[in-house]
Amino acid sequence: MITHQHSRKQTRAFTLIELLIVIVVIAILATIVIPRLMGATRRSREANFIANLNHVRYAVERFQADTGMFPLVLRDIAALDFQSLVTPVPVGTFRGAYISTEGGITGNGLPLNPFVDPSDTNDADHWKYDTATGKVTAPDALANIPLTDGRTLGQL
Repeated sequence: MITHQHSRKQTRAFTLIELLIVIVVIAILATIVIPRLMGATRRSREANFIANLNHVRYAVERFQADTGMFPLVLRDIAALDFQSLVTPVPVGTFRGAYISTEGGITGNGLPLNPFVDPSDTNDADHWKYDTATGKVTAPDALANIPLTDGRTLGQL
């Protein structure tokens, strides 16, 4: 007599409890990681703002050191030649461009303020500029935006 042994392939699957444990672990990790990532975007905007602000301030200082006066408009720090200046500077003193002439607000080289819509082409919406002192700051509409370190944009 011949006996037949039927061998059944055993299929291995996850149990419901194992799946629930994995889901709970993923949820715990998400609650830890997601808030940290959310703050990273804000901190990168702040760092970009500070870098752009310092870049513009330095360019204004160099313009003033060369010409003896502050530019009448911020776009003059990106001017390529003497003829394209709005500011009437003494002949031979202009050594621009003092800032990159590509990109920025409408491609004129003036850096964007990361807290302003990039399609906004008005320089005054991006930067507040005092022609008498050469001081560049955040525009009044953005001055009260709080930074992660407790200061505001207007305090920089």
